[in-house]
Amino acid sequence: MNIIEEIKNRISIDFLLNKFGLQINNSGFVKSISHEEKTASLKIYKQSNTWYDYSRNEGGDVIDFYAEYNRIDKSTAIKELQNMAGLGGDNIKQRTFAPALNPYAYKEESIIDCMSAMENELYCERIGMGMTEEKALREVRLMRIESNTKIFTELYYYVLKKGWDPAAYKYLTEERKISAMMIEKQKLFSLKNYFEVNNHMKKQFDIDDLRRSGLYNEKGNLIFFAHRIIIPYQYNYKIVYLRGRYFDIENNSKTDGNKYLGLRNDALNVNTPKRFWGIDVLKNMLKGENLYLTEGEFDAIVLRANGFNSICIPGSGNFPAKKQFEKLKNYKCIVCPDSDEAGRKMIDGYFIDSKGLQRYSPINLRKIFRDQKQELYVKKMPGKDVNEFFAKGAA
Repeated sequence: MNIIEEIKNRISIDFLLNKFGLQINNSGFVKSISHEEKTASLKIYKQSNTWYDYSRNEGGDVIDFYAEYNRIDKSTAIKELQNMAGLGGDNIKQRTFAPALNPYAYKEESIIDCMSAMENELYCERIGMGMTEEKALREVRLMRIESNTKIFTELYYYVLKKGWDPAAYKYLTEERKISAMMIEKQKLFSLKNYFEVNNHMKKQFDIDDLRRSGLYNEKGNLIFFAHRIIIPYQYNYKIVYLRGRYFDIENNSKTDGNKYLGLRNDALNVNTPKRFWGIDVLKNMLKGENLYLTEGEFDAIVLRANGFNSICIPGSGNFPAKKQFEKLKNYKCIVCPDSDEAGRKMIDGYFIDSKGLQRYSPINLRKIFRDQKQELYVKKMPGKDVNEFFAKGAA
């Protein structure tokens, strides 16, 4: 008998929630068991008997949940759960369950700390040659990007070979109205079997390289547990970044938490989410052509499918650096914002916060374009966003 599998069969995550006195909300979330928080970020998946903490990008099965809650190692958790499930084993005293109060602390890293041995060797070599720290770090970042690209490309082709998750594909084609041709052209893909993909990548690459790529967390697991629709970001036609769209193992596309999840970043800042999606489109554009800016990747993809040159800013909180906007100076830029407060904030900085107060963000498109003496045009959609406009059969 496989003790681990038998424990999972006999003990449900719902049973542990009751043991720990944790209240699940209507959306299937409880508050994190690793740190204090106001908004519940830990999703419970009763059907698969698993969980995922979106505040930390980590999750697992009932054994991981028990171990995490009680701050014990996994082998101890297995022994205690074996006893709890009536499967024999050591006669262990009943544990008194109490909420974990100590906040989870992330280890802060310096730029040097987060480098691999090869990256550090290159850095020291360049500094020894008299190169400035800024230029030496640029070469290290280029080395990291090259390493990451190999990992992301392997992930893409492996998943593609395994085939699409039917529900995810239906969501993109029917609900989002993205054609099969555009799915292939933009290299969109989904994780059909999370555990299979997770194990394959760990066989192909060193776990430290996977962590440095931002694709794996500190526990050595793929971060896209529930954000299973993956949107690649390409530069010079190579995949340099990934963002996951929420589509969990129960095929839910809506969540009270974050709909999008980017790669884990470190002090080297290669995996910053503050970048344009689809910037390679500029390579085939002429000076003065219209360039449409959207707030979401799917909006930009739909515009391209309808013959418009488009790029995306992934949310009002993820503006690229101002110098990146200089790449847009040769084009007539037209922004198509979402019809909500986030869209308004992105354009002119003004928005209404959760308390009903008007706020202003100095990082907004009007200011950026005004500072670089470029005109910005705004195209407001009659519906929620570009995607909805075309989904309703707009000409």
